[in-house]
Amino acid sequence: MSAPRGVTWRRPGPVAANAATAATATATAVVDAPAPPPSSPFADDGHASSSAAAAFRPQKPRRPQGPTTTPSLLHLAWRRYQAQLRARPLATKAITAAAIAALSDAAAQWIAASSSSARGSGGKKRPSYDPARTLKMALLGLVWSGPSAHYWQDFLQRAVPQPGAGASPERAAAALLKKVALDQFTYGPACNLVFMAYTTLVVAGAGLGELGVKVRRDFAAVQRNGWRVWPLCSAISYRFVPLEYRVLFANVVALGWTTYLNLNAR
Repeated sequence: MSAPRGVTWRRPGPVAANAATAATATATAVVDAPAPPPSSPFADDGHASSSAAAAFRPQKPRRPQGPTTTPSLLHLAWRRYQAQLRARPLATKAITAAAIAALSDAAAQWIAASSSSARGSGGKKRPSYDPARTLKMALLGLVWSGPSAHYWQDFLQRAVPQPGAGASPERAAAALLKKVALDQFTYGPACNLVFMAYTTLVVAGAGLGELGVKVRRDFAAVQRNGWRVWPLCSAISYRFVPLEYRVLFANVVALGWTTYLNLNAR
């Protein structure tokens, strides 16, 4: 076959022939070579195999970061009370004392009504709940019990300071006994007298003559019963309770004590 005019045929050189031969041999070797075995997921021969092996390893449970439980309503109320106690100590203690006084009066009225019903009082009408009385007792806690306890605890802390950590046990015990004695022979009897006067004059609407009779008849017994409860409570308070929570501690104890006084006043 002759080449077209103007085109010169050239014979392939040895380099081109060798390259074509090498490409053909490489293709044949790739086709004839055995396929590599599939990689084991447990082999440590590369990133892919490591990732596959990690999928078969047991995973350690992750620890939760921070609290996972929602604070309870009681916990939230306590934090709110602490914040109010730091911001408005006098008002917070007064409102707390009012709530305790109202609760103790309601309990006293319920106990009195239950006792009357259980005895079967000969056809007499069972005493009904008196909300006005409860409000009057709450007023006593608001204007007297809470504020007086607040100022008394502050005065007592300054008058008889607690010895430091390096003080001897004898000195610490002497300071504690002095606080308890001052509390039980001054503030405690004064509170009982105020309570008796308030319940007689304001709650019951009686006169001064009846108040005098009630004090002569009942005060000694009330005070003796108080000394069975309050000295131990005061010692626990002055020894273990921080100053800012002592009024609250006294209010909790007063829940039962004031219930007794309300029953006695009725």
